Amino acid sequence: MGAPTSETDFYTRLFRGAERRAPGGEPIAARIASMLAVESGDKVLVMGCGAGVVARMIARTSRCFVTCADRDEASLGALKTAAQKDGVEGLLTPVKGDFKTMPPPPVGYQAVVVEGSLRYLGQGFDEVIADARKFLNQNGLLVVSGTARVGRTIPSAVEALYSGRGEPLRLPSQLSAALEKAGFEPLAAEAYSDAVMDEWYRYLEQALSAMPAGGEGDAKSAEALKKEIDVYRREGGRAAVNEVLYIARRKEPGEKPPPSRGGE
Repeated sequence: MGAPTSETDFYTRLFRGAERRAPGGEPIAARIASMLAVESGDKVLVMGCGAGVVARMIARTSRCFVTCADRDEASLGALKTAAQKDGVEGLLTPVKGDFKTMPPPPVGYQAVVVEGSLRYLGQGFDEVIADARKFLNQNGLLVVSGTARVGRTIPSAVEALYSGRGEPLRLPSQLSAALEKAGFEPLAAEAYSDAVMDEWYRYLEQALSAMPAGGEGDAKSAEALKKEIDVYRREGGRAAVNEVLYIARRKEPGEKPPPSRGGE
């Protein structure tokens, strides 16, 4: 289920020109770059790129060509400046758009990265992975993060928060199952650390305090985000929910499953 347009617009303004709009920053960007089996000359799409923390890291480490897509022109401008400082401007192509406005290329990308941008894009996990598949070539790789339930029990305040937003919390295994249903073979999944998530919510608080006052829609979205931060801290954070990073391979219809570990 996608986010309402008013909330999508709120996150566009909240992150306008921001260095990043996802947890982790450089450490997570480095981890994504190490997980991607891409080489010099390969083509990668980073959707909801912001100022390009992940895109620039991939370009620096793999010397591949990265299309950096975002709806925010200020963020794309910040990306161009940062890419020049990093010496990778020739490897990055900024594009204004998202999955709904960009046509899939005739030849798909070797990898598509959508890290921490679901709410910004206004799309749910299932919708994003279905769209991303259209942009991948055969055996292409998808890196995507989603919010998952990680504890055996979930506090009532946490459950009420997410159900009230129309975002049912699923277990990591259920998100993996969603990837399989959408035509992917999940290869790896990693939960973010407490430190990463604590730092991210501090970053969001700073962004909220610096954001100019908006209309009624902005006020409601800001209040909802403040409530999320408060619930996360009061209920022990990672003990209830967490961001999980997945890497998966695009499968083709009729493809046989991989052999079992026993070789049978």
